[in-house]
Amino acid sequence: MLRTSLVGLAAILLTLLVAGLLYSAVSTSRDRARHPPPGQPIDVGGHSLHLRCAGDGGPAVFLEA
Repeated sequence: MLRTSLVGLAAILLTLLVAGLLYSAVSTSRDRARHPPPGQPIDVGGHSLHLRCAGDGGPAVFLEA
């Protein structure tokens, strides 16, 4: 009886875990499609960065997170 209960509880927890992971993956995909990063992607030494230029004149200010 106890073993059956523990197996059932483990199955419920596993189901909730899989559902949470699936929900997170779908939500992340939808958010990326709805809100793309600003600017344009550029290649810098094999790494992809987003470049967003605003304004004109000087001095130039670079922000990198």
